[in-house]
Amino acid sequence: MLVHVSVQNIALMEKASMSLGPGMHVVTGETGAGKSLLIDAINLLLGARADLDLLRTGEKSARVEALFDISAAPHARAWLEENGFEAGEEVILARELTDRGRAICRIDGAMVPLAQLRALGALLVDVHAQHEHQSLLQESAHLSLLDRFLGDTIAPVLADMAAAYRNWREACRALQADFGTEADRERRLDMLRYQIQEITSAHLEEGEEERLLARRRVLQHAEKVQQALVDAYGALYEGGEGQAAALDSLRASCALMEGIAPLDERFEALAGRLNDCFYQLEDVCLQLREEKNAFAFEPGELESLEERLEVLRGLKRKYGPTIAEVCAYVQKAMEERDRLENSAQLIEQLTRKRDALEKSMQQQAEKLSLLRREGAKVLEKRVMEELAQLGLGRATFSITFGQAQQMRENGMDEVRFMMSANPGEALKPLARVASGGEVARIMLALKTVFSAVDDIPTLIFDEIDTGISGRAAQVVAEKCWMLGRTRQVMCVSHLTQMAAMADTHWLVEKQIEGDRTVTHLQALDEEGRVGQLAVMASGEPVSPIALSHARKLREDALARQQALSAQ
Repeated sequence: MLVHVSVQNIALMEKASMSLGPGMHVVTGETGAGKSLLIDAINLLLGARADLDLLRTGEKSARVEALFDISAAPHARAWLEENGFEAGEEVILARELTDRGRAICRIDGAMVPLAQLRALGALLVDVHAQHEHQSLLQESAHLSLLDRFLGDTIAPVLADMAAAYRNWREACRALQADFGTEADRERRLDMLRYQIQEITSAHLEEGEEERLLARRRVLQHAEKVQQALVDAYGALYEGGEGQAAALDSLRASCALMEGIAPLDERFEALAGRLNDCFYQLEDVCLQLREEKNAFAFEPGELESLEERLEVLRGLKRKYGPTIAEVCAYVQKAMEERDRLENSAQLIEQLTRKRDALEKSMQQQAEKLSLLRREGAKVLEKRVMEELAQLGLGRATFSITFGQAQQMRENGMDEVRFMMSANPGEALKPLARVASGGEVARIMLALKTVFSAVDDIPTLIFDEIDTGISGRAAQVVAEKCWMLGRTRQVMCVSHLTQMAAMADTHWLVEKQIEGDRTVTHLQALDEEGRVGQLAVMASGEPVSPIALSHARKLREDALARQQALSAQ
């Protein structure tokens, strides 16, 4: 609920504040004193359009700030958590309007977009005034309100409907994602077959690319390789230009060392090492000869090799960064091709499943619609009863049904609350009911009916008593008081019945201070309430008879509160 609100520099309100508790609050004052400014300030806080006309003359900025107790507002706490705020027991909303047209919004001191301030504010306060935002006037909320009114009667069917819808959507998704339409399947098969043919016709081999790259490096330096093999073999085995072959020189060295090996262990070791070198060098000579004799290449081999490497590069560009991944891709493609080519039976099974789920879903939607239509009659009757008690006995309230274009998780129904305020007038959407007073009373009737299911903690009614008097005014006052047992209610009113029934009476007064006009806001004590009731009833100066009548009004109101509490 709203715990405290402070207003600075909003038109005539230079500095005003209210500390509120639970129950029903009434705000009274002479015409032009500034009662509407309080509503304007609260609407500004809740995200209404920031009009520079609200800024007090000569001031650079205006500010509205409010502290809310959200301990009993689960939806508001959930919103705070979902949007990254700490969901404690309280939250502070603030909005500042500057003379440059900027409007700065804050939640718990943090600057936020206007949309976030509006979203949270809508969960905390409902302002019912002509041309202001009203949750029950939003047609998108009517279906949910009807379902919440039906409560446990409809909850199991709603759960079954939601489950049927999800199962149906999953079956549709599986059928569409896995197989799509016949045309989709054929297009996919054509692509898969082309890709498989392109990859398999390349006859990829493991390690082929590495071998080709190694061969290309050799072929790119073929003459150098060939000359090196010939020269290396010649130097080791043949010698040249008066020089002995390296292998012959090593053989001679071995013979010399073997001749002296018996004389010393060191000579014997050297002889052994020379023999090992000879055998290793002899083996190298044999390998060089084989490489020299085997080394050959065709004139077009390098070009063919480059073409093959380009084929591999093209496949990697399309299907994977490595040949191994290209091979893995073609394996998956063949599996998908086989599944699509043999999908007729599975498609038939999934189609039967989808159709069965769709039938079940349609049945649940029809159950929902039937329950809603039956419940709508009850709701219509309840609202009409409330309207009659509120002085709108000749009004008609009706709930119309339509059908959505597509199935939804909550069925196919579209619901709209309709109203005719006077006999002979056509039913209209609630938002098009012209009279602000009628709108407010309609909202009071709906709020009374929905009080058990609506969890917005603070309700504000502006001039809810317009156009009523006598018994109807007393009924409106009692309705507001009863609503204040479960909600915090604020009413801007001019009726003594409303003021007498309120738990707290606030007086708005306009005074001249220096050369400026200032609006003040104060909570009245019991004597102050009696005095203000007398002023409201007979004007000023207040006569003893008016005061006596005012006391009687308060006594009757307190007695009526006790009687209502005992019911």
